[in-house]
Amino acid sequence: RRWDPLPERPSRLQARKLSTPLSWSSIGGKRDNSWLDEQTAWIGIWVTLLNPDLGVFTNTLAHIFVAPSGEMVALTAAWTFLAAPYQNKAIIIADVTFALLWLLFVALFMVRFKSRKMSVKETLADFGMIFDGMLSLGGVAIILAWIYYVLWLNDVFRNVSQVALSREGLNVLSNTNGTALDSLDANTDYTEKVDAMHVELLRFCEYLEKCRLGYAWYAILLTPCFLPAFKVQPRLLVLARTIQLAFIDLIHFFIIFFTMFFDISGMFAFGHFVPEFEEPSVAMEKCWQLLLGDFSFDELSEESQVFAILWFSAFVATLVFVMLNMLLAIIFDRYAEARSEATAKKQPTIFEQLWRLPAWLRSDATNPKLYQELLTALSKFEKAEISKQDLQSVAPWISPELAHEMLSACRGLEMHELEKSLSITDATKLIVIIKTSVRDIAKDLNVLLLRWRKKEWTQNRGKAAAKRIGAVWDASMPQPPVRLDKAKRERLQKCRMCVARLEGFLDRAIRYSVQKQAESDSMLDFVETKVHSRLKISRPSRPSEPEAISAKPP
Repeated sequence: RRWDPLPERPSRLQARKLSTPLSWSSIGGKRDNSWLDEQTAWIGIWVTLLNPDLGVFTNTLAHIFVAPSGEMVALTAAWTFLAAPYQNKAIIIADVTFALLWLLFVALFMVRFKSRKMSVKETLADFGMIFDGMLSLGGVAIILAWIYYVLWLNDVFRNVSQVALSREGLNVLSNTNGTALDSLDANTDYTEKVDAMHVELLRFCEYLEKCRLGYAWYAILLTPCFLPAFKVQPRLLVLARTIQLAFIDLIHFFIIFFTMFFDISGMFAFGHFVPEFEEPSVAMEKCWQLLLGDFSFDELSEESQVFAILWFSAFVATLVFVMLNMLLAIIFDRYAEARSEATAKKQPTIFEQLWRLPAWLRSDATNPKLYQELLTALSKFEKAEISKQDLQSVAPWISPELAHEMLSACRGLEMHELEKSLSITDATKLIVIIKTSVRDIAKDLNVLLLRWRKKEWTQNRGKAAAKRIGAVWDASMPQPPVRLDKAKRERLQKCRMCVARLEGFLDRAIRYSVQKQAESDSMLDFVETKVHSRLKISRPSRPSEPEAISAKPP
């Protein structure tokens, strides 16, 4: 961080041959000026350069870490920026163009917002309106960040100029043999200004880095705004429609893709001896390199060759053979769907449209009010089919060529709707449905065929049995008895005996229950008779059949 000139430093090979006397003297000077000591762990160097020919500032920051083992690790960072932002006139044109396009975008956004007459809740539910509003506010942030950058750059240039003037004053003072106190004050003032300049340059470079990242993300977010403009060209519309249709599928695809990216497993398996797998971020970068074919298998198989083969085989089979082909299938499917939505079989190229553009601008076809009047008149037209003369009678401003082109486009659209092709997904679904239906039909036919064969077999047996007994067989006759073998007949006889025993047991149980009930009735009659004789109450006649008692007994 000092501007003292350093002595000429020998190369490493020369230092080894000459026992480094000059290096030791240089290190001794640094040690005397408190640059180095036995406890030094970090050395930072800031260097600011100005190229007057190109008008470019270069701010370089070098970190040198000294480990206890004596190893030195160097990390450097450099930033470049223009000394004068508008030294190139093309930058002024670019800024003015951006401002005009941003104003046009904001004006169209406000017109679209007022024409829809949506409430705040409906507006917040519309993703397109929210996205356009964010882009409008992002343009304001971009403009304000650029203005702040230009003002801050002027302050940086002023500080650099003050450091240069202080250095000139220090040189003049040393040449005129000034006092030691003046030289010390000038050196201290110069050192403070240099430190302040480097601190401000570091803050300015960090701000510049954030601005560049913001500009990059804003440019990425602006790309979807070009998709509606592609509708005027059929071939561009097919490609833009493909991206629009595949967007949601691609989001779900990349969720699965990054979940199965093998970066975490690679970090656990190879991170302790391969530097590219030490952390998840660098492991993901290494997996991208493996996916693109940039890898060293010997480095992965340094510890376990079998595991490296299995891991690499699973990585290639999953991500290359399955996931990438699935990505291509999604794109092809959506492209076929977008292609099937195209209205014309022979789509004009963008060069053909540019060739026809002057003639189209000279015609009355650019007036939207005329088309609105034409639609209103055609809605009241009573004929089912419209000819070129009918179209010119409704709208006299239409030329014969334009009328012929409009009718041809309508016929092409009608034929396209009739001959609209299926996408790969729909065709696959249709094939699966047809295959399943054919399989169900074949299953039903097999069932019917088995029933018919069983019925035919039964009829043949009936005919054979009737022929043996000398009778005439009829379809209404009962089926002939089934002949059982000896074992089955014995089993059937045992079942019949068991059933007969069970019937006898149940019969005896019922008889025993009836007998016990009769004994209980006679005992009850005897008890009632004794009770009535003692109470001298006439005994009521006992009903022949039991009656339902609804009231409580006395």
